[in-house]
Amino acid sequence: MFTNKVVLVTGASKGIGSGIAIGFAQKGADVVVNYHHDSDGADSVVKQITKLGRKAVALQADVGKADDAQFLISTALQTFGKIDILINNAGIAIWKPFLELTEADWDMTINTNLKSIFLISRLAAKSMIENGAGVIVNISSIAGHGSMECLAPYSASKGGMTLLTKAMAVELAPYKIRVNSLAPGTIDIKRNRETDPNYPDNWLPYIPAGRVGEIRDIVDPVLFLCSEAAAYITGETIYADGGLTQYVPMPRADFVGLVKKDECHE
Repeated sequence: MFTNKVVLVTGASKGIGSGIAIGFAQKGADVVVNYHHDSDGADSVVKQITKLGRKAVALQADVGKADDAQFLISTALQTFGKIDILINNAGIAIWKPFLELTEADWDMTINTNLKSIFLISRLAAKSMIENGAGVIVNISSIAGHGSMECLAPYSASKGGMTLLTKAMAVELAPYKIRVNSLAPGTIDIKRNRETDPNYPDNWLPYIPAGRVGEIRDIVDPVLFLCSEAAAYITGETIYADGGLTQYVPMPRADFVGLVKKDECHE
C-alpha cells in the first residue's frame, strides 16, 4: 500500500506513535522515527521496522522548537530524499487544576501539541510541493471535542488543532496535499495505565462500543486516511472513540420512573 513512500512520525518512540510507525512499515513504507527523550524506545522501533525489511532512522528533536524542527526535516530529507507522509503525533498532557497551572505548563503543552504542527508541517509541506503531492495527519484527542477536568492546556491545544487542520487543508489542497486529523478516545496504552491503574474499567460505562480502544484501533484509520482510498477526504477530524463523544450520560430510566425496568431493552 505504501511501497516507496517515506513517512515521518513525530513522538514515535512509544504508544500510539510507535504503533503508527510500525504499521506503515508493515505496509511497505520507510519511516523516520522522531523522539524527544526516549532514545531506547526509538531504537527499538527502528529495529522492529528493519526486521520487516524496511529502512528507518531515529532522530531526536523537540518538535516545539523551530531549530529542532528544521533539523528534523533537513535530516529526514538528507536521509531519504523526500517526505511523502507526515504524522504529527507528538504530544504531552499536564494534569493540573486550572487555578494551579503555570505559564510554563501552558507554554510547554501548546508548543509541543500545537505549535509543533505549524513548525513541522510548514517545512514538510514545502518538500511535498516539490514532490507533487503529500498527506498530513494530525493526531488529536476527544479532549478537542469537549473539556476534560484538569486538562485545560491539553484541551485547548487539541481544539486548536481542529481548526489548524482545516486551515492547512484549504491552503494546501491546490498543491495536492491532504490534511486530516484523527482523534483517539480512550486507548489502552502504558501512559494511561500509569495515570490510572484501573483505566479500562473506569471508562467502560461511558463507551457505547463496550471496550477501551487498542493501538490498532488508531493505526488502521491513520493508514486509511493516508491511502488512495481517502483521496477525496481533507480537512476532517475523525473520532476513533467507540462512540464516546456521541454518548450523553443520563440517569437510568427505571430509576427515574420514566419506563418500567428493562422495558427499553425489549
